[in-house]
Amino acid sequence: MRQDLSDNYYFTYNYDMGEDGVYCYFTAVRENDSEFIRVAFYCREESWDTYRDQFLNWSTTIEFGYDNAGATNNGNESQEDANDEDIAIPLGDTGATVVIPADMGFEAQESELNDFYGLGANQEWAIIANVEPKSDYPDSTIADYTSASAQANEATVGQDSDGNYYFTYVKDMGDGDIYKYYTAVRENETNYIRVAFYCFNDAWDTYGSQFSDWSTTIEFK
Repeated sequence: MRQDLSDNYYFTYNYDMGEDGVYCYFTAVRENDSEFIRVAFYCREESWDTYRDQFLNWSTTIEFGYDNAGATNNGNESQEDANDEDIAIPLGDTGATVVIPADMGFEAQESELNDFYGLGANQEWAIIANVEPKSDYPDSTIADYTSASAQANEATVGQDSDGNYYFTYVKDMGDGDIYKYYTAVRENETNYIRVAFYCFNDAWDTYGSQFSDWSTTIEFK
């Protein structure tokens, strides 16, 4: 039994499934006024080093205020609603959020170059975000800002089905690594933000359409 930095209890253990292999579990424990709950994240033993810290980070977001014992419908309706509800993940302190499937989640990394940098769990893709004040671009619209950003990367601007601006481009890092970027552009009252998803160029067929889908969930307040 251990406690995280917020004094929440958790424990970890391995479970041998026989022919199915060995699984590692991270189990967080919470309570409300009338019940306890155990929330377990688990993965195969060989993936534990990849997911362990993410399980710990995700567990800190657990809230258990729902009282199943006192609810009607035995909680079925509320549970179904919870399962259907997407979780918006904050992109650091940028004010933006994005919804990405749990099995494709990312982990925030330190970055001196970007306002936010996250690395996909399988380390095959990443996400970065950068905010710029509108005051640096007087008399410009989001279309103007996107066009200028795209031109700096020799890219062509497009719009998705919701009218949101984006651009894609390929970047040769000069060390044999070639990346392809999908950069979505959003605005709020005072700032613009560029949220870029990227992966190795030869993995674009796998991730390109997902980047496009994920970008539609971006909110910037």
